[in-house]
Amino acid sequence: MKKLTLNVSCLCGGIKLITNGNHRDVQNCHCIQCMKTHGHHAAYTNVEEQNIKFIKKSTLKWFRSSKRAKRGFCSKCGASVFFKVIG
Repeated sequence: MKKLTLNVSCLCGGIKLITNGNHRDVQNCHCIQCMKTHGHHAAYTNVEEQNIKFIKKSTLKWFRSSKRAKRGFCSKCGASVFFKVIG
C-alpha cells in the first residue's frame, strides 16, 4: 500500500475526483469482464470509498456487470472509471 493523492478524470471531464489515502499496488486483471470492458487486460489500483472526493460526477453511470460487481463509467465519453464489488 502506498499513500497517494491522485487527480482522476474521464476523457471528457464529466467525472472528476481526487483520491487521497492508501492505494493498493497496481494490478493487472485478465478476467473476461475486464477484457470485454477495455478490449484488453486492465490495470487497477484500489482506494477506500471514504477517500474519494468528487469534484464533478454529472455523467457518472453504473452498470451491474455481474452478480458480484458493478462498473462506473462516463455516459458521455464511455471511459471506465470504477469497479466496485457488491456485498
